[in-house]
Amino acid sequence: MNRQTKTAFTGSVYAGLRANAPALRRLLAGSVLAQAGLLDAGKTRAALDGAVRGEPAPLAGLHALIVSELWLATLPLARETWWETAAAKETAR
Repeated sequence: MNRQTKTAFTGSVYAGLRANAPALRRLLAGSVLAQAGLLDAGKTRAALDGAVRGEPAPLAGLHALIVSELWLATLPLARETWWETAAAKETAR
């Protein structure tokens, strides 16, 4: 059965990337994952730019990256938020 009430997912993703390209470029310019050395910022920008032009792109990867960056942007990243200081353990003498 062919549903006529929904758009193709891929087309919607490309349209969303095009419509939001300026905000996505800003988000990826300050990429926490790139700053941590976990991804290549140049390749990420190239993939986004290709998708914006409508070229074949790693849509699932871009989606995961954008969601991860948005999540990281909302987290307090201060060390004190995630770590607590514990008293030093006494060593047996």
